[in-house]
Amino acid sequence: MLATLTATPLLLLLPFIHAVGAVPTPISIGDILGNSSAVSSSGMPTELSQDAINAQFLRPAQFTRVVYCPTSAVTSWQCGAPCADLGAGVEVLQAGGDFIAHDSATQSIVVAHQGTEPDM
Repeated sequence: MLATLTATPLLLLLPFIHAVGAVPTPISIGDILGNSSAVSSSGMPTELSQDAINAQFLRPAQFTRVVYCPTSAVTSWQCGAPCADLGAGVEVLQAGGDFIAHDSATQSIVVAHQGTEPDM
C-alpha cells in the first residue's frame, strides 16, 4: 500500500522524478526515507519519529512558506523568516507566485506552487 502525501501549496522535489516525459512512478514514504520500514507488512503505515520528520520533511515544507512572499523579496532571497529559516545557498531560478530554486543544502531542484491565498 502506498502512502499518498497531499498538501497545498504543492511541493515537488525533482530528484524523485525518474524520467523526463515518462509517467511518474508512484513513491511511498519508505522510498522517500530510504527504507521500507515506513509501511508494515500488513500494509498499515508505521509511526515516524520526530527526528525522521525533521530530517526528511521539514526543509521541503519550509519552501512552501516562501511562495507567499512578494516576488521581489523571493528573487533577492530577502523575504524575512521564510528565507532566513532556509538559510543561504538557495538560488532562485524563477519566481512569481510559484517558484523554482536550486537548494545547495540538499543538492535538489525545488518547485513550489502557491495554492489559495491565505486570509491575512
